Amino acid sequence: MKSMQYITLFVFCLLFFTSDIHASIPEPDTLIYGKIFNTYQNNSLPVKQGTVAFTIRKKSSTQELTYHSEIECLKCLEYDDGACIHCENFSYVIKIPQKSSINSQDENDQSLDLSADNVQFDYVAATVNGKQAKILPNTHFGNISPEDKEGSFILVGQPRRCHVYNVDLALVMEISDSDNDGLPDIWENFHALNPESPDDASLDNDNDGWTNLEEFNNGTNPSISNQLPTLLENTFQVFEGGISIFRLNIADSDTSDDNINIQFVSAPQGIELVFYGKDAPYEHGHILEYNDSVTLKDLNEGNLLIKCNTSLHESNEIKLLILDDQLNPVVANIQLDVFSPSATNATDAILWADAFDYANKKQEGTALPKRICDRSGNTHHGDFYTGTEDDQDFSSTEIQLDDNALPTGKAVIKQNGYFELPYAAPVFPNGNMTIISAFRASGNDNQILASGPHYEIGVTGKKHPLHPGELRFATESKAIYSNIPVIDDFILATTLITSDKTFIEINGLWTGGPYSLDEQTRLGTDPILGGKVVWEWDFRDMAWIGNFSDIMDGQFAEMIVFDRQLEEHEKWPIYAHFLTKWFGYVVCDFSHASQDIDLRATSGDKSETVRQRKLDADQAWLAYSDAYFNNEGIEDALTLLESYLPDGWQWSVNPPDVDEALAAMDAIKYDYQKTLSTNLEMIMPIC
Repeated sequence: MKSMQYITLFVFCLLFFTSDIHASIPEPDTLIYGKIFNTYQNNSLPVKQGTVAFTIRKKSSTQELTYHSEIECLKCLEYDDGACIHCENFSYVIKIPQKSSINSQDENDQSLDLSADNVQFDYVAATVNGKQAKILPNTHFGNISPEDKEGSFILVGQPRRCHVYNVDLALVMEISDSDNDGLPDIWENFHALNPESPDDASLDNDNDGWTNLEEFNNGTNPSISNQLPTLLENTFQVFEGGISIFRLNIADSDTSDDNINIQFVSAPQGIELVFYGKDAPYEHGHILEYNDSVTLKDLNEGNLLIKCNTSLHESNEIKLLILDDQLNPVVANIQLDVFSPSATNATDAILWADAFDYANKKQEGTALPKRICDRSGNTHHGDFYTGTEDDQDFSSTEIQLDDNALPTGKAVIKQNGYFELPYAAPVFPNGNMTIISAFRASGNDNQILASGPHYEIGVTGKKHPLHPGELRFATESKAIYSNIPVIDDFILATTLITSDKTFIEINGLWTGGPYSLDEQTRLGTDPILGGKVVWEWDFRDMAWIGNFSDIMDGQFAEMIVFDRQLEEHEKWPIYAHFLTKWFGYVVCDFSHASQDIDLRATSGDKSETVRQRKLDADQAWLAYSDAYFNNEGIEDALTLLESYLPDGWQWSVNPPDVDEALAAMDAIKYDYQKTLSTNLEMIMPIC
């Protein structure tokens, strides 16, 4: 009998560990729910029906999962024959199934495994009836630990079983106007008007002096009087270290703008409000101080800039009083939302090294003198080392700041050495990557900004025979150049890396890739910022010897590293963060605009034209190369290639060999800097 029991147990274990059948224990769902608003014409109207698709992505992974839901009534006030005829709250509810799984091999299973530790899944996208919506996280409920990070993501694991996330969605949806009175049907239905009668557009239901049509255009409620001045938007996005245009949306139906005064009461430390008006004392910029007052008319005719000179954390409120000529002052509080250069407060970045943050901490007395700390939520700190004149001996050194390197006056790090990063950490891993940095490399020699065992990013020396002073990305066998010199310039550089192609962008414009050159490069062994190190075992001394080279000489401002290729809509707000922080751009934030906005800077069109010209020139060289080796059609192919070269180009021999033709490609000039400075306005719209 015991033998039979043992056999049965053996067969069960064999089946359990070798079969495709998997064992799992169902767990309560994680819920994502919220309201959906149609933000047409500055209004915020609840959407009552539609299909929602919500996509999440596992952190540091390409795994994406999409879940679906219908908008439904959550609180019905009146039923008729079992059907809800009067609903108070509409919401979508995304149910994410979870399980405690021992062995799962079902690729179609969208259940998330509950591990012992929390795993992060970022919000990627949400659509309503196939139309992209803005994701607006509010709060969450469940088992929350003090060390848990918060942002645009969910945490999945045993500590977060049965968690609930409240996330609203906002978008501009198509509207209908059955009676052609200028009022959308959805707005009339929401405010109990008649969508079949055009007469109600001219009515003033709340007797505040504004017709219903004016109420709609002003984004106000037609049932609530607007005779008392009201601040319609009380949240504003700012960029740390940057400058933004600050707009106040105030509704007052019975007072003219020149009779409404805005009195500024207080602002967080590090925040400056600077008003540029057409009359004294504002024409050259006036810093608003406690109890300073400006009329709404002056504000609307001028520019009010908000300068964020520090890293904000809590209590980021601007307090002001709104006074009209008839009623008591109205107290208004504006919450400042500090943009973070990633969707999840940088926790999905691998590395975030920032001279601005270091300078602030140094001023506060909390900075470590020889170490720059990682702001990404990881612990990839960098210890600073400088060397002797011949760079043969390096020692730990205090970080020095340069306060006069930039016109903006922001302090940057004097990069005359390198930052040693944790060698066991995947700071610059293999695979898909996006690396965005602001820096200046100076001098005549080759310099490396970032290096590791998989690739390096640097600037070639001024005497490089083919690519002098250009940004260079290199793997062990390939290299890509920026095609424009960047040495001695303070630049915003982006490297977008995938498994099969790499692109380089300088100051937001394409400058290199995806075509690469066959070049051999000996890569470093450890991750380094500002140089390269190759460690080798010395059998004579029986010790590891580090060979350091290409140490950077210049200024370092900021670098953010992501372990995926960012999409365009993710990349450009981060560019705004860099450009306003380090280059003095003023950001005009349209990300909360109520209408779809198709903004295209002339520089964007020019960049695409230049990119296409570079591709066409490359194709012309390839065509000439084929013609040369096949000894057929050489004259026509050479004529096409010469059309991209400077006028009057001379060959050493005619027709030239393929190598000389390739070298001539570097004579093609792409005037990116002129394009950028001429066409990209210093006021940068961000959508």
